[in-house]
Amino acid sequence: MTQRRDRQSGYRLPGLHSSTLLRRPVSATRARIGWTLLATLTAAFIAFHWSTSDQRIRRRAEAFLRSATGGRVSVESARFSLFDGITLERVRVATPRTARVSGSADSEAAHELFSAESLRLIHDPWRLLLMQLDVREIVATGPTFQIVQDSSTGRFNWQDLALPARRRTLTGPPKPPRVRLRNTKVVLATLENGKLRQPTPIELDVDATPDFSAADAYFLDIRSYRPRAEKFRMRYDARAGSLSKTPAVALSAVRALLPETLRTLFDKLELRGEMQSRGLQYAADAGADRAVRLEFKDVDLVVPLSLLGSSHVERRWSDPPRETTDDPPIFRMRLKSGQLNLEGSILELRGFDGTLDDAPCRVAGVISEIDHSLDQVGLDLRVGVSRLKMPEGEIRRRMLAADAPLVTREFLHLLDPIGRLSFEGRIHRPAGPDGETRVDGVLDAHGVSARHLTFPYRLEDVVGRTRLTNGAVTIEGLTGRHGSSIVQIAGEVDSTHPWTGFNLEIAGRGVPLDAALFRVLGPSYRTLWQRFDARGFANVRVRTERPDGDPANGSRPGTTRLDIELLDAAVRFDEFPYPLRSLRARLRVGPGVLRIDDLVGMGVASGAAGEPEPATVRADGYYLDPETSSSPGHLELRLEARRLRLDSQLLAALPVDARVAFEQLEPTGYVDLLGRVFTSPTDPALHYDIETRLSGAGMRYRELPYAISDITGRIHITPDRLTLIEISGRHKRTLVLADGKVEEMPEGYAAELSLRLRDLELDADARAAVPPTLRTTWDALGPSGMIDLDSRIERTSKSGQVETKYDAAVLLRGAAVRPQVFPLPLSDLRGTLEVSERRVELHDVAGRCGEAEIRNVGGRIELTDDGAAGKLQFEANDMRFDESLAAAVPAELRTFWRALAPKGRFDLRLSDLSFDIAADRPAAFSWTGSLTLHDVAMALGLQLTKLNGTIRGRGAIGGADGGRFSGEAELQQAHLGPFELHDLRFKAIATADGQQLHLKECDAELFAGRAAGECRIDLGTGSGGFEMTFNVRDAQLGPCLRALGWRSAEADAARGLLFGKFAFRGQSGRPEQFRGSGEVFVREAHVWKLPLVLTILRVLNLTPDENMFHDGWLKFHIQGRRMYLTKIDLQGKAIALVGSGTLRTDNQELDLQLLAGSPTRLRVPLVTELVEGASRDLFELHVTGTLQEPRIETRQASNMRKALEKLFPPRGDDDRR
Repeated sequence: MTQRRDRQSGYRLPGLHSSTLLRRPVSATRARIGWTLLATLTAAFIAFHWSTSDQRIRRRAEAFLRSATGGRVSVESARFSLFDGITLERVRVATPRTARVSGSADSEAAHELFSAESLRLIHDPWRLLLMQLDVREIVATGPTFQIVQDSSTGRFNWQDLALPARRRTLTGPPKPPRVRLRNTKVVLATLENGKLRQPTPIELDVDATPDFSAADAYFLDIRSYRPRAEKFRMRYDARAGSLSKTPAVALSAVRALLPETLRTLFDKLELRGEMQSRGLQYAADAGADRAVRLEFKDVDLVVPLSLLGSSHVERRWSDPPRETTDDPPIFRMRLKSGQLNLEGSILELRGFDGTLDDAPCRVAGVISEIDHSLDQVGLDLRVGVSRLKMPEGEIRRRMLAADAPLVTREFLHLLDPIGRLSFEGRIHRPAGPDGETRVDGVLDAHGVSARHLTFPYRLEDVVGRTRLTNGAVTIEGLTGRHGSSIVQIAGEVDSTHPWTGFNLEIAGRGVPLDAALFRVLGPSYRTLWQRFDARGFANVRVRTERPDGDPANGSRPGTTRLDIELLDAAVRFDEFPYPLRSLRARLRVGPGVLRIDDLVGMGVASGAAGEPEPATVRADGYYLDPETSSSPGHLELRLEARRLRLDSQLLAALPVDARVAFEQLEPTGYVDLLGRVFTSPTDPALHYDIETRLSGAGMRYRELPYAISDITGRIHITPDRLTLIEISGRHKRTLVLADGKVEEMPEGYAAELSLRLRDLELDADARAAVPPTLRTTWDALGPSGMIDLDSRIERTSKSGQVETKYDAAVLLRGAAVRPQVFPLPLSDLRGTLEVSERRVELHDVAGRCGEAEIRNVGGRIELTDDGAAGKLQFEANDMRFDESLAAAVPAELRTFWRALAPKGRFDLRLSDLSFDIAADRPAAFSWTGSLTLHDVAMALGLQLTKLNGTIRGRGAIGGADGGRFSGEAELQQAHLGPFELHDLRFKAIATADGQQLHLKECDAELFAGRAAGECRIDLGTGSGGFEMTFNVRDAQLGPCLRALGWRSAEADAARGLLFGKFAFRGQSGRPEQFRGSGEVFVREAHVWKLPLVLTILRVLNLTPDENMFHDGWLKFHIQGRRMYLTKIDLQGKAIALVGSGTLRTDNQELDLQLLAGSPTRLRVPLVTELVEGASRDLFELHVTGTLQEPRIETRQASNMRKALEKLFPPRGDDDRR
């Protein structure tokens, strides 16, 4: 072979030999063969073209699909391609019109099973030469499968398709084609009452590969994308009517394929969700022996009560009556995975793993006789569930009904758990109507709330294990919490028979003694609790048990025993409700008995700042309840208390009778207490025998409300008596000693109290303590200071009538009084007083009044409801007229007293001072005694001074008779103005109306002479008015002049005798109201040495002579402070002076007009005018100045008449008086 080059491209082509281009002759044989072959090919082509026409292909495709599906097939058109296959347009596959599922449908749409707009059949082109359509693969994009389920029968439409007969070819049975479906829409429709309901379709991709091991079997590779991406393979054998390794499809999709018994079971369990079939035989000819192997995935179901219940059970004491016959679900289960194998009537559960409600759960086992009702199927299940929440409400109530498993009912009824539990065990029940469900296993609590039936004390956060075995509930160890306390429960309850027993022990630490614990106790224990009113925390151990009984006699009674260790509790015993806190004790409570051991507690603190620790109380004893114990009921409690506070809490705790005694004494402070509280089997009344030891306590007896502190001693208390023993205490500085008792009497009580008080201060506290009847006397005396007192008080109360007796002996120790009737303060009193309820007696009382000494005070005072009356005697020495005495005199004499303004000292002796004071009449006083004056002064118009002597008499003030007084005075000395009196005696008489005091028969020595007269003093007006008249005789002139203020030498030089008469009146303390008159005669006088006389002689140029004047006559009257000398007549042998004038008594100023002359001549001019010429021998003297320093002016008298008229003016009214 050679090559040649293409002339145009230049490419060299392989060369051809020239011989190949030469034509050779063909033999006839070969030619015939060729034409035959050509004719055959042409005929084949014509036949192929005819057989592959669109119509022929469409009809053959319909026949193929009809043979493959067994349904009615329609294809609108077909296109044939030798190598690309057959394309079919608008393909429809429907069930027969007589189908059981779709036959009742109203429309053709219900019969349609498959539809596709385009379907491609990939075939073997060479088989077409044999006039056979051999489809190797079916491809469809976007087809729709409609699976219709009849809601009335549960049958699916595809179950109505007729299976095609097996065909055989020359080469054997045809191989089934592969099927590829893309974007397939699967519609799961429901046919209800002839109406088709079509939900949202499901989109899948399916690759179907024939399983050549069996005819009409396929492996289906399925991919889904919504709602989740998933890929799986299943095997479908149409001929055998089985599905295996199916995808997870809705259980409702294969429900009709299941056996009737399984469908019924699933319906009762309300099974919902998806499943896979590992072996599902649905052919009609499988019969009852067909096997089903299913795998569940995300399946929901319920567990009805009848599944776990028992048809025939023995009714228990805990069973509530069953009210309804419905079958409520008790749990809802969701299986994540699990396998179910059905062989006949036996259903095997393998690897069920999911949740029961929301708790992880595992179930495996066998359910037998599933064709029976749920309450009669056999159960042999192994169940494990973790943290399952216990049903509550109506479901719980149904589970407690009599058709629930016995052990389940007993567990729920026994512990009433609320919360989550884990269970691991076995549920077993024989099939049939007499099967009883048994639950064996362990229950683990995870923080549940539970309580035990026999001791229903609810606990929270309970953890631990409970074992259920053969009808018995064994609590291996539960630990829970109640508040802050931790409680453990252990024990066993046998529930197999009503008469079987139980044994349970509950132990808690720090358990609160609250209402929750109280409610769980039995009636007898609640009664005990109520009597002690316990509060706080305790370690509690409860043991409740009941021995086994027997069928003939039934159950035996159970017992509950409590062992309580109080940690920080508080109690109040009802018979002695004194609150105790911080209580620690051991209490043992058994049937009808409470035993108290080593009880130690503290009283309630007052909360005051600086308050010491409260009382410590110890107790031991027991209490027997007569209703529940085998012995007669009684109480025996031994008490010991240290520093027990005497307050209102203790008062409230005492019985009524003891409370009366307590209230009478009003104790405060702290005591130590030792005694017992008890009842006797024959006397249920509470008795007590308690002795208290006081230490630093206080007390205030109601009938003698005198607060006593720092008390020591003992008080013995019994129900009918309270006795004070050797009580001593103090009130401020006062030492108080006491003994006594308060005793219960029929319809009342009797109290006796003996008090001994030392250094008792008479203050407001002491006044408040005396009985009301003595308080009047107290106020009348106004005592203060310090005394010693021994008293005894007796008080009785009967039928509401109270009688009090009181007597006391008082030793005055420097006390003081200020009597209300004569408020003169008396101090430093010593002596003894005997005081009773209605009488006060004074014995040898002495004291002081200011600087005065009071002694020999005695007498008696009778007390009345509205006042007091009495008779006293006393002596007072060296008393003084001062302001305190002025304030003490009766109000009627106070003004007169102030007017008199007495001063000085005196001694007072009253042998009888009687008084009567009452609210409804004037106070009355009477006295008999003497008054000794020492240099006393007073103003009585004329100033009275230096009064010394004694006045004896008797008198009265107030009362119905008014005032009266009579007495006699013997004064050794008295000064009346400037005049000194000696040996003054007079009688004093007050008028009947008490308005005036008359001093009669007054007689005294005056300047060696005598003075006599009388005086009247006005007492009624209080003005101090007085009137007096007296005469003087033989008084010495010299001392009189000395008293009038003359110098001693001059007064001593004057001699003579005075005679006179005087009358004065006035008001004490008011000199301007003083009035008086009188006349004075001087005889045998020697007065020439007097300054006035000497001055006159000196003026007259006369030589002094002792016989210058020897007689005198002076008449005067007084108005206020001025003395009017109406007549002055001095006669001597050599000269005579006559005249008149004035003299001021306050400063002795003189204003005298005198006429001096011959004694003979001065007597003549009045008779005749013939002696007019004698006037040249007379002189007029005008005297001024003072008595001590007179000034005299002289002139010769020119007219005798005028001079005499001037010297002797006419007499006025005052002169006449």
